[in-house]
Amino acid sequence: MEVEGARKFGVSNRSLMLVIPLCSLVLASGIWNVQQYQFTEQQRLKAVAVAREARVEAARAAAESERATLDRKAANAKADARVDQLYQEINNLTRMSEQVLLRDPRPRDTSAKQDGRGEAVGAP
Repeated sequence: MEVEGARKFGVSNRSLMLVIPLCSLVLASGIWNVQQYQFTEQQRLKAVAVAREARVEAARAAAESERATLDRKAANAKADARVDQLYQEINNLTRMSEQVLLRDPRPRDTSAKQDGRGEAVGAP
């Protein structure tokens, strides 16, 4: 049974001549957009990698600087400890010298130099 008056869906050549170039233009625009997105994403990933490398290098430089600072502080601490040790030795030697002088109260004549026989050299 055939319905009379029903229209068949038909596409005219004129409308196809407009739709095909329009679809081609939309497809070309879509392809171009995808390519631009891929290019932009690659550039972003490269920039992220460069920034990450810069942060790593900065952290490495900071660690090296901190290590050098700690080494200097350790060297200064060693030097300070050595100075303290030398002051203690000086104080000990001073006390020992004072104890020796207290035990042997003989006056010493430092003005006249003596030769090996106990005689003053250059005496008249």
